[in-house]
Amino acid sequence: MVEAFDPLPQITIVVPTHNRRDLMIQMLDALERQGADTPPFELIAVADGCRDGTATMLAAHPATFPIRVIELPGNGPAHARNAGAAASRADLLLFLDDDVLPLPGAVAAHWRAHRDQPGGAVVGPYPPAPHASEDIFRLRIRGWWTRHFAALASPGHRFGFRDLLTGNLSMSRALWDRVGGLDPQFARAREDLELGARLIAHGVAIRYAPDAFGWHHEHATSSLASACRRAFEEGRSDARMLLKHPHLHGALDIARSAERRRRRLARFILTDRRATFLERLTPIARGALSLCRTLHFDTAYDRLFAQLHRYLYHRGAVAGVDGRWWKLASIARPDPAVPLVLDLGEGIEHVEQSITAARPAAVRLLFNGAELGMLPEQAGAEPWHGRHLRPALVERHGPALLETLFGEHLSHGHRPQGWQHYGVRDFHAQHMEFRRQWGRAGV
Repeated sequence: MVEAFDPLPQITIVVPTHNRRDLMIQMLDALERQGADTPPFELIAVADGCRDGTATMLAAHPATFPIRVIELPGNGPAHARNAGAAASRADLLLFLDDDVLPLPGAVAAHWRAHRDQPGGAVVGPYPPAPHASEDIFRLRIRGWWTRHFAALASPGHRFGFRDLLTGNLSMSRALWDRVGGLDPQFARAREDLELGARLIAHGVAIRYAPDAFGWHHEHATSSLASACRRAFEEGRSDARMLLKHPHLHGALDIARSAERRRRRLARFILTDRRATFLERLTPIARGALSLCRTLHFDTAYDRLFAQLHRYLYHRGAVAGVDGRWWKLASIARPDPAVPLVLDLGEGIEHVEQSITAARPAAVRLLFNGAELGMLPEQAGAEPWHGRHLRPALVERHGPALLETLFGEHLSHGHRPQGWQHYGVRDFHAQHMEFRRQWGRAGV
């Protein structure tokens, strides 16, 4: 009984689950091991269409923290998280996926992040749990998650709507209510990204808490079949997101597909409901992918998976607009933002302060009046801040140029001299310029 626990919780942990009883047992064990410095918390488990005894197990579990179970008929994670948040008694909400098991101290790390810097949304890392596998499907998934959290942890990362993932996310109940929680029309995919778009539009900061760590047991919950279903649902949600947030036009794959006239035939095939022959090929493609996995034909697997994913994604997008593709094609790309013009010749600290004060969508950089480059506008990203400047300059212009301009080390660690100063993109640009010069010289 909730009434047996005192005091009132400071954190409500919301975990939606669907037929994952064994993982929820591990979740309870992980929460029991959070440590003595963890503020009082409660668990609200939302059993969404569970038929494996999950709700009964949770109700009978003898925990040292209050557990409440909400049962839903299978409405999807957006509805489940909204229901859990609505029932919370704490001022701080922590959302965890049922396959994300927090390490000891993770809950307290979320609480400290909000105590030290109130407001905003806090994302904790949840890379794939260690699991030996040579399967290319597993390797590709792990690679994506690993790169994603490495980017969040990089200094000066510019957060975007895609960085807000509800697998390990906390925010105040007041903020959740103010922005309206998750939009139920994104019931089964992208509901967290759509929330991220609204948070950024409201000027809410997204922060990264590396100590709020959990292991993602994706090897137990994801499969090729679930990836195909996910691709369809992502397409459906992206179509709806474009209709709701036209300013995300430049960040959504479906927007780029809708505006390219040279793909009229592909659009016809995707939107004509009578053209079902591609649907019959989908099981064959999945079988071919399984064969490629078995035979370790990695290149063939990557190409076929990309094509199948793209097809299912676009089929989902068509379903998201009820076959009315013209709704997406009629959405125009928004006008570009007017950049803030700043001269690095006035000092990098001055430029950083100016960017922080103005928070522009784009910045045009000069050096003593000469054109240096752009900090570009990015759909769905937070406005530029002074902390973004030096990492962005390092990425775009290379350490050698920065040291020439400012006479200081602006990136970390020892760097060798010579060509190693240049990144891959810089070297490619240099190489292409050399080829153009050789061509003009008749070499």
